Amino acid sequence: DHRDLHSFPTRRSSDLYNEFKELTPEEISDSLRSIKKSAKNLFELLENLLNWSRLQTGSMQYSPELFSVKGLFDLLQEMYIMSAFNKEIELVFNCNTKMTFFADRNMLLTALRNLISNAIKFTPRKGKIEVTAIKQNNNLTITVKDTGIGMSMEQIDKVFNIESSFTTLGTEREEGTGLGLILVKELVEKDKGQLVVNSKIGNGTVFTLQFNT
Repeated sequence: DHRDLHSFPTRRSSDLYNEFKELTPEEISDSLRSIKKSAKNLFELLENLLNWSRLQTGSMQYSPELFSVKGLFDLLQEMYIMSAFNKEIELVFNCNTKMTFFADRNMLLTALRNLISNAIKFTPRKGKIEVTAIKQNNNLTITVKDTGIGMSMEQIDKVFNIESSFTTLGTEREEGTGLGLILVKELVEKDKGQLVVNSKIGNGTVFTLQFNT
């Protein structure tokens, strides 16, 4: 969503720079938190734009390898456990410890990072996010299920449309990049898989990644 490039708050950072001596410690802390959130969101947006651009130009090569799914889940848990904890969200990963899969690990990691980050944004406090991997006959299914605010069919159509400027604030007004799900879909398809979405307003969302070999 191109609008996000102009949506980051600049007033607080300007106040912090020009009025530092007059601000209370609480105001300084609030300003720093705002700047940190804006910088993080901008970084995520630029990272997604770069990856999507690489996909479109063919410069992102499909590089499959045999990897541990449990190892991938452990890395994701390390990356997002604090974000979930700060929002009092239970983040659970379910996977057989010996499960391996042959695919492009980095593409799958990037896709799951976007899905988990979105799930945290759109799940209220005290909610739950469950990431599960099941492997049958060399076929891998990964689900990312949350107890969040959910989406209507119309919203689902919009978030997968690159020409749409649709974006939604999280449950605590977290800003999204507006490109995450488009990137996820293309990454999954590039990685020889399919992405299925099931969601309903007020009843959470389930993203299913299916990889058939």
